[in-house]
Amino acid sequence: MVNISLRVLSKPDTSHLATIFKSLGPDWDERVLPSIGNEVLKSVVAQYNAEQLLTQRDAVSKAVRAAMTARAKEFNILVDDIAITHLSFGTEVRGREEMRKRDRKMECARALFYIYIYIYVSLNLLLLFPFSITVHQSRRVQAGRPAGGGACPVRGDAGGPGAQGGRHPGGG
Repeated sequence: MVNISLRVLSKPDTSHLATIFKSLGPDWDERVLPSIGNEVLKSVVAQYNAEQLLTQRDAVSKAVRAAMTARAKEFNILVDDIAITHLSFGTEVRGREEMRKRDRKMECARALFYIYIYIYVSLNLLLLFPFSITVHQSRRVQAGRPAGGGACPVRGDAGGPGAQGGRHPGGG
């Protein structure tokens, strides 16, 4: 629910005073303006969500002014000024916004958790399985394979487990 207070400054169209008093009576403003105001506010507010009502208050005010002026003109009433004096939301709207904020915070916390887990696992893998790369400058590399039996200087084997005839790092 949205609670909006509206201030309307209006006057009757002087060229149609007789018509206004005959059809609406002397209390024309109390009879017409509240119902027009309700109708206009409902139609304009329905076009915006809660966040837009707060952030685009000028646009909402201009839309209310345009619709209210056009609707009042049908009753020969001239609108001088319209202002939104109060805007608040019911508990259900505030509750939804609170839930959205909480959900965004949970998503951020979950993302941070995954980042921390990734870093933790990466560091532990480095501590559990340290590796070193030994580069021998005396070896020639041809077509992507080291010379002398195909031994891999990184793994230290000749191509995998159980491979035969490879050289071992540090060995002859």
